[in-house]
Amino acid sequence: MVKTLSTRITLEEPVVKITEEQQFKCHIDTIIKKQVPVCCFTFGIPSEQIISRLKAANVKLIGTATSVDEAIANEKAGMDAIVAQGSEAGGHRGSFLKPKNQLPMVGTISLVPQIVDVVSIPVIAAGGIMDGRGVWQVLS
Repeated sequence: MVKTLSTRITLEEPVVKITEEQQFKCHIDTIIKKQVPVCCFTFGIPSEQIISRLKAANVKLIGTATSVDEAIANEKAGMDAIVAQGSEAGGHRGSFLKPKNQLPMVGTISLVPQIVDVVSIPVIAAGGIMDGRGVWQVLS
């Protein structure tokens, strides 16, 4: 019988002794220490405390929104810009305010103007923009 590589070379599985919350705090501390100018969040909005710490360090904050409600929440939380992530975006989408039993599945070309109409901060289009025609559509 073939054993797994780790068993054959007698490697122990690493044990991570830090919680996700501790790891996230370390990331924020590093961003501030290294004077990173921009920090982008997806899958939700950080706490008021984290936002305050980053803003005090002059870090520009960008939040991800897959719906108008998420965009409004990002602006109210103090984000400096919003990534409007349409349903064409690849991989995991950054939805965090999910209506019961459904994900927001609005396409980028429809989502961007809906968000632009309700927020006063810059909006960055993301998802399904593949050529000049897509760029033209989100800019218009």
